[in-house]
Amino acid sequence: MYRLLVMLTIIVACVELHAQDIIIKRDGKEIPSKVLEISSTEIRYKDFDFLSGPTRVLPISQVVVILYENGKREVFSSKDEEVKEQPEYNDKASFLVGAGVGNSYGLPGIRFQFNTAKEDRFGFHAGIGLFPKIDFIVAAGVKYYVFKDVYLNAQFGTLGYNQRSFIETSSIHTTIEALYGPSFYGPSLLIGGDWAWDISQSFGLGINAGLGMSYEVSTIQEFVPAIDLGVIFKFY
Repeated sequence: MYRLLVMLTIIVACVELHAQDIIIKRDGKEIPSKVLEISSTEIRYKDFDFLSGPTRVLPISQVVVILYENGKREVFSSKDEEVKEQPEYNDKASFLVGAGVGNSYGLPGIRFQFNTAKEDRFGFHAGIGLFPKIDFIVAAGVKYYVFKDVYLNAQFGTLGYNQRSFIETSSIHTTIEALYGPSFYGPSLLIGGDWAWDISQSFGLGINAGLGMSYEVSTIQEFVPAIDLGVIFKFY
């Protein structure tokens, strides 16, 4: 009879032990418990050895895993780990509208640009703007983002006008062209950045700046400075 009572006691203890939920904290502490409710920020439970006692609350950020009585487990990530997993900048494809001055804009002008997703690292842009006394300045090109928002920009378009030449003529139109010279055009290579800060999940605001060299192929056939400076509006 004594042996039977001992065996029954052991069986009941094993059943009770198996019936408890185990909360394992990030510091390694194990809490035998009965989990009542789990929200997005906290876990509500009762101590297993005091089920009639108060309901306790534990922040999810302190918990690694819960081992339930039925054998299932639930794993939790800390906020620090979630932040590390998030990209440092938005990696979706985006559309940019820029307003500024320079080879990509004009004096002043606007530029439109489409950026592929982060892993592809490319941006395709075209701009149109004004230039004193003559007409429009246009340019188009491709950007390759070598590091985050820093790019190499290869483009082709109007570079400006030769203001060094002046030829007397009876035609007013020809006089203006002669005073400001024929339009320059050619390829440009710039290094710069499109730094935009997210205002919302679908919109960002920032600046664009680039510096490099252009090669004028139509008239003087020499290298001239290239520069871009503007404000950008980014849409995801």
